[in-house]
Amino acid sequence: MPTIQQNTFVQNFIFSKRSFLFAALLCGLIALGLGSRAYTGSLSGWVHLYVGDVLYAVMYYALIRWLWPGKTPAQAVWVSLGVCVAIELLQLYHAPWLEGIRQTRLGGLVLGFGFLWSDVWCYAIGVVLARWVIVEPLVQRSKL
Repeated sequence: MPTIQQNTFVQNFIFSKRSFLFAALLCGLIALGLGSRAYTGSLSGWVHLYVGDVLYAVMYYALIRWLWPGKTPAQAVWVSLGVCVAIELLQLYHAPWLEGIRQTRLGGLVLGFGFLWSDVWCYAIGVVLARWVIVEPLVQRSKL
């Protein structure tokens, strides 16, 4: 039988306005990121190379702000940038078990395949955009 403490967690976290906002934001970011892979317009080369990586960093920033609401925006910038760069650096490591994960659709999207310095710059741009243009202004407007 669930305890009072567990029910409080469910009510205060899972079913909160904040959680619905962040869940919707994350779903939108994932949809835009996947859409950037399918884009075939005149800027498709640029979009394929950079937009998905920027959105990837924005997504991690939003995820950090959602799961650790006590973190300041500055802390969320550094943590999300650190996670993105760590995953990028992991692309230099090619153990057979890791390559097996990368060969799955989800594993390839999350872990990537090859290290690129341009991706690191995109992550930096993404967390700055998340902090100053996308996530924090949305949270402030929603009064969360």
